[in-house]
Amino acid sequence: MFQATIKGFESALSVLTPKSNGTQLRSIKSTSAPKVDAQGQPVADWIPADKYTLVKALQSGAEASTTLTASATTGRIFVVKKFTAYYDEWTEDGKVQAHGPLPNEAAVLLEKITPHESILNVLGADFVCIYKGMHCNLYTEFADAGDLSAQISHTHKQRGIAPEVFILHLFVSLADALAYVHAGIIWDAGDKRHRKISEHKGYLHGDVKPGNTFLQWTKDQPLPRIVLGDFGMSQPESTARGIFGTRVFFAPEMQAAYERSREPAEARKEMRKTLGVTTQKSDVYALAQTIVDAMTYDLHEIGADPYTEPVTHDDKKGWQGILLPKSFEVVALKGALQGCLVADPAKRCNLHEYSADGLQGTIGVLRAERDRKLEEAENIPRDFWKNPREVVEVDNEFLVVPEADEPFEAVDDADGDMLR
Repeated sequence: MFQATIKGFESALSVLTPKSNGTQLRSIKSTSAPKVDAQGQPVADWIPADKYTLVKALQSGAEASTTLTASATTGRIFVVKKFTAYYDEWTEDGKVQAHGPLPNEAAVLLEKITPHESILNVLGADFVCIYKGMHCNLYTEFADAGDLSAQISHTHKQRGIAPEVFILHLFVSLADALAYVHAGIIWDAGDKRHRKISEHKGYLHGDVKPGNTFLQWTKDQPLPRIVLGDFGMSQPESTARGIFGTRVFFAPEMQAAYERSREPAEARKEMRKTLGVTTQKSDVYALAQTIVDAMTYDLHEIGADPYTEPVTHDDKKGWQGILLPKSFEVVALKGALQGCLVADPAKRCNLHEYSADGLQGTIGVLRAERDRKLEEAENIPRDFWKNPREVVEVDNEFLVVPEADEPFEAVDDADGDMLR
């Protein structure tokens, strides 16, 4: 998401600076009350009627383009995702009418799922009507530490191993996000217990991967906040049809369905209508693959038995078994990954129960171990981070963080077999 590109700069500018020749801005999610999370706390100081200045074009794709923008009122940086080829309808007086449903990602996060600490905050959306067309802008918070994919590549280039406390933080954060999306389960850090949001409808994310996992620096925390984003493929589990997601992160049942539907064309059409191929258990598998990628810079072989002893890495298929860095101490992490990577979805664990089929008990252990190791997080060298914390805010004054004298140390000989 945060790959710089020049293409799309002019189109983004036309969105953020409405044209004088009849351009209309119609807000569809503007309310006087600020958007709040499940605990009733405001998620950001986004102002629906504000004017925005283009800061940087980030990415341009077939369905949407993404830019960084700054609020003219507060100076706050936001990300604007512009969905192209949207709806238009002409009236007798030649005006374009904003109508139709929101894009799926906006609809899910603005209307279906309330904000959560481990989900990227979506602040609002509006339709922009221009001559012979229309598009929808989706406003989100800016993840200033980048995405996990870029962080993994950065660590790999340094020939390093991600610190255990970061991997634990990553697992717990993504598990919390998916437990909420799947079943409405929220971890209450104050009461040290879980609670369930009433009348929550179970969804699946549909595309869990490092590229959709974002890092955001927050005040007084040694580790960045980790959030799950890009809900463009999200669907209610009860009505999810076909196969969707990123192929290298497919669960075994999805890969098998994909192979069956490759030929003939009628098989592909039938697969798109089939219920229950992509499920919440598919999200669980992709979560574990994301963790394995962050540890080893590669993936577990799809469908391989995670309980076998780790074998030599196959460049074409990935790892067999779960191989943790020798410097890691938390044994429960291996068991959690194994439970998430079981090939049979009926035997694969879920993330929201304390039963034998659920992983909440183990996640509690990982959470406690992460919190115990937070002091270690404060000693992570600055060079480890692809996008290190640049400034800190103290009493509304910004102070530059000095460069660290200690460089990021590459992996030692004990973990040499983790690197390709």
